[in-house]
Amino acid sequence: MDDVKKDKNNQLDPSTVGQNLPLFGGYSTYAGGDNPMTYSRKYTYSYVPTMITDYPAIGHDRRYDNLGITGASGLIFDTRAIGADWKFVSEQFQLFNIMPDPVNKANALILGMGLGAFALPKTIYQITRPIGFSEIIMWYYRSNKGVTNKPGN
Repeated sequence: MDDVKKDKNNQLDPSTVGQNLPLFGGYSTYAGGDNPMTYSRKYTYSYVPTMITDYPAIGHDRRYDNLGITGASGLIFDTRAIGADWKFVSEQFQLFNIMPDPVNKANALILGMGLGAFALPKTIYQITRPIGFSEIIMWYYRSNKGVTNKPGN
């Protein structure tokens, strides 16, 4: 019985799915601050999202995990996240360009522009520093190590 309880703690808690940003067609699973969690309250990427715009969000969140960045303050102020943020924006704009339906196009545009608005001020600040651009590149490569947009643990 203890093994069953222990294993359940690592399983996806379905009540934590779809608790993120409201978009056209439903709520995001990964874009936002309330990602799916296990029963033991740890973030998990095991849920396969139903919205195509959630796939770039998986990679973005994993990049933040690699850097140990959490919360709104990390999103707004942490200059280490600039590369991860712009990667997300780029992927959302790519989706905007290739998706044929207006719902996915609108969601991709909203998410891309939204995160771009948060990333722009810290990017401007960082590139005005003497080695700021080099630091952006360095932190991007560190954040990107082993990251995919695929669901899974």
